[in-house]
Amino acid sequence: MSRAHLQWGLVGLLGLVGLFLVYSINPTESQRFPKCPFYRFTDLHCPGCGTTRATHQFLHGNVLRGLAYNPILSIAVPLLGLLCWEQLGRARGWHVWPVARWISSWIVWAIVIYWVARNVPFMPFTLLAPH
Repeated sequence: MSRAHLQWGLVGLLGLVGLFLVYSINPTESQRFPKCPFYRFTDLHCPGCGTTRATHQFLHGNVLRGLAYNPILSIAVPLLGLLCWEQLGRARGWHVWPVARWISSWIVWAIVIYWVARNVPFMPFTLLAPH
């Protein structure tokens, strides 16, 4: 087994442990998870605010409550998986569709727009803030 396989195995194991912790401990009721430092200092929501709470809700099958905490997470996770699949394919020499080059700039712009929009204090933008 190569060193790269061991490193990816360790990353996968740490990811599973993290998901188990988020599944087991409700972030809204526990102080074990750190609060967002950006929100603490600026009183504005970053694109990741609510991600831990949303993940907890998604893992428990509460899709609508998860979307209320961070709606972009339901789009970001499949895209991240697709980008990882593309990188794995490239590393193995597969012919893969170049998703990363086509979609990377769109992702960056979508995150910036989402970041601004979730801090606008008017309906319907207030629905983007964690609640």
